[in-house]
Amino acid sequence: QKSSNNNRTTTYNTLEPINYEGDNWLMMKFPSVIALLVQLNSADGFGISKMLPIAFTCGVPTTKQPLTTTALYSTSLPSLEQLSSDPFMKQVNYAFEIVPLLGEGKNHDEDLKEMIAAQLSHSDGIRGFFVAYLTGDGDSPADEEIMPMPLSNAIENVENKKELISLACMNVIMPTGMITMHTDEDLANSSRKTSSRGKIVAKALLGEDEMRKQCAAIFSVAKDEEAVDSEDTKYWIEFFKKWGYGEKEKKNIASVFGEIVSS
Repeated sequence: QKSSNNNRTTTYNTLEPINYEGDNWLMMKFPSVIALLVQLNSADGFGISKMLPIAFTCGVPTTKQPLTTTALYSTSLPSLEQLSSDPFMKQVNYAFEIVPLLGEGKNHDEDLKEMIAAQLSHSDGIRGFFVAYLTGDGDSPADEEIMPMPLSNAIENVENKKELISLACMNVIMPTGMITMHTDEDLANSSRKTSSRGKIVAKALLGEDEMRKQCAAIFSVAKDEEAVDSEDTKYWIEFFKKWGYGEKEKKNIASVFGEIVSS
């Protein structure tokens, strides 16, 4: 298939359909993904309404075809149209292809920014991108203290930052809470890594007043402080109750958000 955008012709592969399985493969491979696999719920806004006990096998490119862009060559990647509109599980798949490219230097920056911006233009893309970005195996661009420039620039231009900020907060809270909830040390370490990566994303959003407001509310709730009776604190109080966070989890969450708000 081909698509044209500003005199740029993109040839990309058709991905094989995602294969849903009846086991917990994804949960076992990416245990912290429970913080990220979310369903939109009208009552919760962008909140997590339930854990999805399903697995998927990422689609793989079928026939290698070149992607002709200003910087990326001999690569199989989704089109901007796909990134802008395809559903959540496909967005996860796309992001697993895109994220490794963030560590390949500056030559691809403009194209990567454009692709990530397309994903971050809608809810499924936001959630799908951060599943891959925060839970990938091994060393990752997400581990760098300074966020990759293409992602930073794409985030800066997101129109609906409220969705992004809400998810960014959850992507710190939930893996941090799971560190002490896990009885398996490997799973606890995986959650710790996801929390650390999520914290870097959260810090990158501190230029937004909404992010600072939400972080302050979360910190207050985690510390069990008497806070202003606001919609934000009410929301996070209910969120903590829903996920069963006890004193250990609250202590860890307060520590992480204390570091974030003091940045």
